[in-house]
Amino acid sequence: MNSLAISNVLLWVVVFVQSIILLFFIRLVVQFLNRFRISDKQVEMASLSIGGSAPFFREKNQQGDIVELNDQQAEQTLLLFTNDHCGTCKAVISELQHVRNQYPHVRIIVVANPIYYEKGMEIPEGIHLIRSEEIMQKYQIHTVPTAILVGENRMIRDIKQVKDYRDIESMFNMPVVKVG
Repeated sequence: MNSLAISNVLLWVVVFVQSIILLFFIRLVVQFLNRFRISDKQVEMASLSIGGSAPFFREKNQQGDIVELNDQQAEQTLLLFTNDHCGTCKAVISELQHVRNQYPHVRIIVVANPIYYEKGMEIPEGIHLIRSEEIMQKYQIHTVPTAILVGENRMIRDIKQVKDYRDIESMFNMPVVKVG
């Protein structure tokens, strides 16, 4: 009778563990499918649009300080999405000091995926580095380096794949476009 109770408990433990594994895989499939949208019988990668609202985030930077993008934001923020193993990303990051000097009123945040972490990535002074896969998913980033210029009240002013700092500088001369 005792061995019957033990086998019954073990069976329930196995069922519980399999259920957790199944839920994990379902979550991964749902996250993957949410990256796409169906439009006119075509499948397109989902993306943010200029004039739309940038997703909220609140994360710690490389110094452990809280950096957030919220509705009360009055300053412009440049988000640069990168990958530590991307040569173009490294070149653009090294040129961010030029952008910082020319536009000192703009807050610059580099968002890197922690999956591709490489020790020793150099970030210029006064620029935040956040390692977050969640932010990259929220902003639906499919290619790096991608820059997003966010204006006051989290309105997206421009989205651009960049090759060098001149691509970023061209974003600041864009007219404000509102959706709706």
